Amino acid sequence: MKRHLATAVLTSACLAACGGGGGGSSTAPAPQWSPTTPASVSGLAQTNSRIVMDDNDIATVAFSQRNASNNRDILARRVGPVTDNTTVLFNDADAFLNQVQHDTDGNVSVSFSTSGTHINYLRRFNTGTGTWGPRITIANNASCEMALNSAGDAGFLCADASSGDLSLYVYTLAGNSGTDVDREDISNPAGQPQGTRIVAEEDDNWLLVWTSIANEGGTDITRLYSTTLHDIQGSTSPVELDTPLAAGDTLRLQGLAHRAGQGSVLNYLRLADTLFEQPQFLYGQQRNATGAWQAPVPMSTVDGDPLPYYGALVQSELVMSADGSALLVWDHSLSNEAPRYLVSRRLPPGSSNWRPMVSIPGANNPGNIGFRLTAVGARSALALWGDAPEDGGVGSTTLRASRFTPSSGWSQRGTVSDDPAQVLQVNGLAGNANGRAIVSLRDVTTTLNSISLAELCPAAIIAGCAP
Repeated sequence: MKRHLATAVLTSACLAACGGGGGGSSTAPAPQWSPTTPASVSGLAQTNSRIVMDDNDIATVAFSQRNASNNRDILARRVGPVTDNTTVLFNDADAFLNQVQHDTDGNVSVSFSTSGTHINYLRRFNTGTGTWGPRITIANNASCEMALNSAGDAGFLCADASSGDLSLYVYTLAGNSGTDVDREDISNPAGQPQGTRIVAEEDDNWLLVWTSIANEGGTDITRLYSTTLHDIQGSTSPVELDTPLAAGDTLRLQGLAHRAGQGSVLNYLRLADTLFEQPQFLYGQQRNATGAWQAPVPMSTVDGDPLPYYGALVQSELVMSADGSALLVWDHSLSNEAPRYLVSRRLPPGSSNWRPMVSIPGANNPGNIGFRLTAVGARSALALWGDAPEDGGVGSTTLRASRFTPSSGWSQRGTVSDDPAQVLQVNGLAGNANGRAIVSLRDVTTTLNSISLAELCPAAIIAGCAP
């Protein structure tokens, strides 16, 4: 039976995979959908989306949408038990949606930047007033990453698009306005930043991680650095976390996550410099609660040696649950011709020993287009992916999901959609402490792409979805 996902009302449904445990193989009813396009701007193509959900079960999906001039506007829709409204956040120029995050009080910050000029902006939804605040300019001609701390401050790690200089901008987001309270220029030992990540730590500290590439002796060398910015003392000297094993190898930073009192975890790729197939090696690295970085750990090994991957660039998703455990999921392939399937490793709270690699049941079809991972409840996680890419590899007609619990591992996969008339991309997946999860998906079946929402795990209705 085909599972159609195209109704106009957001209602509750739960995947069989949400029940936790090894589970059976039966699939649950398909979730119902609600288009994010407000009537006043219907018929225009939407291009991308990001989503978060707070512990009051209110989801905010930010998305970009083409206007009559073919520029991308930035919009946001808030959906919850008694909430459903859409706001245009920016329509002055062609813009890219960057990030959407919420703080512990449910206030939402959306960052975006203009194309060409690379002007970075922020807008924030204040739960106290129920309104979106004014546009705040963060940086000009820069590429920025955002993080929020428990005090409501927003930190931006920005790399200048011309010089490569690194700076941290910290804003206090009181009410709907932002005040520039600090700008700290970060010492980058050498070269041009290639990737940046930032998370907020305790005591108003910010953890910054980035890769930097520099020409050394006629060869480009990529190095991985970290520093901590303290609210009062300023930044520490950068610490080099890893250097390629051979000249010409490349490091690619992928994920960084933090939990209060538990420390931080990052993951990255080493790409070997070879004449033919470029082998990739995936590593995880832990920074414990005392601030000490542990040695990098290869996520896959054969006889104790790192296991290489080939073909398309490895995709990965990293989350930390409320209990401080880290879960890393990535797409695994041993050759250009071999199928790609999803595997994971877990780092328990308070431990430095990663658990063995395990595969997600049934996540073994070529493609795994646009998979996403989110923490749900106190200790669980939910993975969502697309099988068998369609329409030139840009989407899938079949969406699957599986739920992870520490006691039972990954459940049998559940089917979210298998309608051959809909080619979908997974844009964003968000969970909360109540065990709920919501996904934003882009339908690329026609040139007028649309973005829709589906709720997957309503804990208040389906007991099996409880944390």
